[in-house]
Amino acid sequence: MDNQAFDLNSNSDNYTDGSPTREKSNFLSYLLVIARNQKFIIGSFFVVTFTVAILSLFLPNWYTAKTTILPPEKEGFLVGVSGSGGLSSIMGDLALPLMATPSDVLASILNSRRVAQAVIDTEDLQGYYGLKTKEKALKEVWSHLKVWVGEEGIVNLTYEDKNRDRAASIANSFIEKLDEVNRQTQISKAKNKRVFLEERLVQTEELLREAEVNLKKFKESKKVASLDEQTKSTIESAADLKANLDSIEVELYVATKTSPASPFTLELRLRREELTRKLKQTDSTLVQMASMSLDFTLLYRDVAMHNRVFDLLTQELERAKIEEAKDTPSLQILDQGVPPEKKSRPKRTYVVVFAGFLTLLSSIFWVFLKEYISNFKRQNPQEFNKLQTVYRGVSGDITQFRRSLLKFKKTKV
Repeated sequence: MDNQAFDLNSNSDNYTDGSPTREKSNFLSYLLVIARNQKFIIGSFFVVTFTVAILSLFLPNWYTAKTTILPPEKEGFLVGVSGSGGLSSIMGDLALPLMATPSDVLASILNSRRVAQAVIDTEDLQGYYGLKTKEKALKEVWSHLKVWVGEEGIVNLTYEDKNRDRAASIANSFIEKLDEVNRQTQISKAKNKRVFLEERLVQTEELLREAEVNLKKFKESKKVASLDEQTKSTIESAADLKANLDSIEVELYVATKTSPASPFTLELRLRREELTRKLKQTDSTLVQMASMSLDFTLLYRDVAMHNRVFDLLTQELERAKIEEAKDTPSLQILDQGVPPEKKSRPKRTYVVVFAGFLTLLSSIFWVFLKEYISNFKRQNPQEFNKLQTVYRGVSGDITQFRRSLLKFKKTKV
């Protein structure tokens, strides 16, 4: 090509704005600029693409191991029937949605510091990654860990590492530590419940014995035989309500110790209020029905209530003891982590294609910028000289600032 610079706007005044002729002329102008610099564009493309392709061969392969857990059943899960009741005792003030599902809770625990730290200690990841502090080791582990809840509540966990066997081992270790946390929390919850039940059972037994003695004395002194069937039925209903109320009190005690602000705890409080209201209504009915033998009716009611509560607390205590002694796996693992056969990254083909595409765009932009500067210099030499003067001044100021900064650093040292 000749040495005369091609002006992209040289024909702009010869055509009407927006005319097909002008559009065609501009398009041809762009093609001419590209054609004149085709060696630079094509050369840059091949050099960069080849270089990136070679360098990508030296990038380490990363392997991603995956494991999945089935949605936890409410019974046997650390949150019991609360949905998120035991979480606060494990992860402190970690925020969760109000309607978090048991699967969401599991995912949050897998992302917790407690579980990650346990995995780091078990797998010796601080030494494996060559890091000096545990905080850096935690950040490194979290950067390779991904946990999410999929369809139907299935919990998915992936971990990537340069060693395929190590990736599978760490992924499985996370599940093992989660199971340990779950079991420890179950045992702790059962222990709290057992201790509370034992105390309540002693109190209830004393109240039952006292009520039985009072009833016996009243019957002997007043020569009362028995109650009518309707009154007995009402007393039985009151006893059932009292037993249910005491059961709610036990659940509320345990829930308040683990997560006082959870939706489940709020629900228990509402149920307690409702049962208390119904029990008062039943007592009022008994008073109306037994106006002639009120004392005997109330004594009979006390015995029935305490007896029913005693039976229920005894059953609950046995269940709590069984839960406390149970140390079995609490999770249902759908897929165990296995060493992956294929690498997950780098995607070398994508890297090379992206680098080539970016090089083409950059090269074309550069040649158009060069062409524009050349035209501007030819058409506006005075303005161009002014810009050069400003550029030299700014460059000089930047250079002077760098020198001053270096001198300041040397002086400080």
